[in-house]
Amino acid sequence: YRGHFTNYILPLLRDVPLDKLTLEHLEDLRSALRNRPVGEKTIRNVIGGSLRAMFRDARTAGLSVAFPFPDLEWAKPIVPGPQPFTAEERDRLLGYFSAKAWKVGGFNVRRPHYPYYAFLFTLFFTGMRPSELAALRIRCLNLPAGTLRVERSRHLGSEAAPKTEAARRTVRLPARCAQVLAPLIELKAQPNDYVFTNVHGEPIKPENFYDLFRDAQRALEIP
Repeated sequence: YRGHFTNYILPLLRDVPLDKLTLEHLEDLRSALRNRPVGEKTIRNVIGGSLRAMFRDARTAGLSVAFPFPDLEWAKPIVPGPQPFTAEERDRLLGYFSAKAWKVGGFNVRRPHYPYYAFLFTLFFTGMRPSELAALRIRCLNLPAGTLRVERSRHLGSEAAPKTEAARRTVRLPARCAQVLAPLIELKAQPNDYVFTNVHGEPIKPENFYDLFRDAQRALEIP
């Protein structure tokens, strides 16, 4: 919720009183978000989820609020079928991230960054969401048992518990995946340390990694 309000809602609606919100405000917000690199599902989550929930709770608390959300119409989404990568494409992408030299310093210093490769490898072989892996801590990883525990997800710099009980789960790691993850556990690692970090030592941001992945697809000419 905090991420949705900070990044999307408040820049446009900050000065709109709760009892003055109109359908036009919602349509303007939707149009503004559609002009940004934001998916339609995210836009619906922002307006029909986070913003609507805030107005619902304000109304429940006895505040005078407008509630034009039922009047906002959404086109029925067209969900494309899955287009999985072939094993050959998967291996080429992994090879790219294994060999790619990333800029890591202010003096054009470049070197491979193993956590990026391990992050993508784990995504491919577990089917987990990038937001779940980005929030993974050392304490949630049990390499001898070959499992990891999903406790949180990370998006737009904020972390939260999974939305459903089913998402709070233990994931079985293929043997090769456990071997790939092992080098990420440093000798002095602390339980709350992140497993996957970027070149600056910070938690990987799924939205940024998506850009790196798209760059790899273009470089390898993989659609």
